[in-house]
Amino acid sequence: AEYMGNSGVSFLFANYRRSAWWYEGAVGLRRVAIVAICSLLPQGSALIAPLVSLVAGLAVLCAAQTTPFAASSVLLAELAGLCGLGISSFTLALLKSEQVSTSVVSQLSGVFIVVNANTLALYLIGIVWP
Repeated sequence: AEYMGNSGVSFLFANYRRSAWWYEGAVGLRRVAIVAICSLLPQGSALIAPLVSLVAGLAVLCAAQTTPFAASSVLLAELAGLCGLGISSFTLALLKSEQVSTSVVSQLSGVFIVVNANTLALYLIGIVWP
């Protein structure tokens, strides 16, 4: 960003609007929260997927309300990635459930693949066509 000049950390803020200098810190906190949830809760805990989905949902609300990015394509890619994270963690939790029928598992697998493919496509479009 222009207000950081040639600072050694200016690359961290280059995609953000001037008033959203704090957003990279929020992204870091989101990552720490997800790692803490996945690391501190016992493996296979039923709380992991809902908590990760909650963190992703809160991050979507924060990004949508503050629109921290200078380019709308970057915001769209961020929102798609966060929605993909929430949907994927919920889908994986359902896939691990033994109470789900085979047809539901195949549908959920399809949802998982489509959501992640669309997220990847949006990121690539954002890189190629900012």
